[in-house]
Amino acid sequence: MWTEPPPPPAYITPEPDISGEIESIRQDLAEIRDERNRIYIDELRRMEIERIVTDMIIDSQDRSFGSGRPWNEIASEDGSFTMEFGMYTQSSWSLNQTQGETAERGFQVDTVRITFEGTIIDPTWSYQTRLTYSPDSPGYMQFAFVQKDLGNGAFVQMGLLEPPFSLEESIDNNQQLGVCLSFTAGQWDAQSIPGVTLGWSSDDLRGWVSITDAWGGEQNSFFPNRRQVIIARGEWKPFGDWNDLYDFNPYPETVAPGMLVGIGAAQGWGSAAIGTPSEYTGPDTRLTADLSLQRPGLGGMATISWQSNVPLNPLDGGGDRLAVVSQVGWFLDPKFELYARGEWGRTTNVGVEASDLGVMTLGFSWMPLSNRQIKFSAEFMQIWGDARYWRIDGDPGIRQIDDPQSIVRAQLQLSF
Repeated sequence: MWTEPPPPPAYITPEPDISGEIESIRQDLAEIRDERNRIYIDELRRMEIERIVTDMIIDSQDRSFGSGRPWNEIASEDGSFTMEFGMYTQSSWSLNQTQGETAERGFQVDTVRITFEGTIIDPTWSYQTRLTYSPDSPGYMQFAFVQKDLGNGAFVQMGLLEPPFSLEESIDNNQQLGVCLSFTAGQWDAQSIPGVTLGWSSDDLRGWVSITDAWGGEQNSFFPNRRQVIIARGEWKPFGDWNDLYDFNPYPETVAPGMLVGIGAAQGWGSAAIGTPSEYTGPDTRLTADLSLQRPGLGGMATISWQSNVPLNPLDGGGDRLAVVSQVGWFLDPKFELYARGEWGRTTNVGVEASDLGVMTLGFSWMPLSNRQIKFSAEFMQIWGDARYWRIDGDPGIRQIDDPQSIVRAQLQLSF
């Protein structure tokens, strides 16, 4: 009779499960191998990302600094097309206190402009386009023209222009002194008008002659326009730099001593009814002369302007005018500037008796970067006389009334 074998004695250890332990070790090795592979792959990815970022930085430097172009400019590989982008903003707060009237105060976006400029075809062909927002308009094309360099300093422009006439209206907003241009400057602003300009420039002399539609803008069609105007400006620079003399802020670290003498003349004729409720006609004449002097940290400008026979109705700012402006800017250090401006104006042949206008402005500007990129200005303005019949060119805080006005204005400007 068969029987089960007896169990082994208690002191004898059973055989271990070798295959199970081997399988466990294999699993541990696989996990270690997977973890090492994951770390290796992550390291490869990190190195690849670093390489891509480095290549992008190097490529960006080659496109800007390496190519000699600014960071905000793009260009085709052969350089036949370039486009540079610029932006500028002005935002202000104003307080107007007039005797017997409720004080007015508040914020205002004075200017927002976006500019595109560059070359096409070859460096002798260039273009400029600017879109602008102002309190008077939700947005408009300030200028858009194509320019052809003719050689020997001569060039021709055609399109929507801002023909050079007075010095104040020829400079950019970020080159003005303080919060705004003089109050009377807007009276001699040709604004945006279509036409053609022939210009010439040398080391010491330059000038422009423009043939355009009627003075005052708001015209981009030949119908029903039958009015033309010739606008001319000439400048003489005995010494200095053209660009420095077109900036009313004489930065002490960058501006060279200079002197600029300018004259402008305009004559219009014919009739027009674009941008006005009714047709207007008759000749009109405008003249201006200016003198600028500057040295590092100190600069001044004086101008006299006159107009005659400008149709009063329906135009804004018609009649006969005479105005004188004088201003000075003085840097206490490379970041802080004091400035002052005085104005006088007389209005005649506007259908009513208007007293002479007087304006005094005192203020300061702070430029933390010692240039025009960031500028904070604050000023006090006092107005005497009749301001009702002058054409305002975006001056914040001013009322067109025949009473004395006290105005406090502060403004932040950003430009690149």
